[in-house]
Amino acid sequence: MGHYPRGIDECAVSTRTREATAQMRAAGVEIYPGERLRYVVVDTQAKEAPRRVREAEINPGSGYDAEEYIRLLRLAAAEVLNTYDARRPGVPAAEQLPLPF
Repeated sequence: MGHYPRGIDECAVSTRTREATAQMRAAGVEIYPGERLRYVVVDTQAKEAPRRVREAEINPGSGYDAEEYIRLLRLAAAEVLNTYDARRPGVPAAEQLPLPF
């Protein structure tokens, strides 16, 4: 999920929020600065930027990039674990955190 920032058209870098915004605009939906956008990461390895995300409101679909969501989950878990006790030795890197699935 992201926010539609002011001046997104001037952004030189293609971000997930920018791509979701472009999909909404292409469908004829008006987007205003500060508006919350919902999108799903579909394929982080896609060569064309529009294929990396899918705007969730106009194109609900069913596929997503499971590896990217697992990576993001591990990063979030590492941050939470490190926040509670940053001095704890042996806290694994985010990519090495065991997940129950």
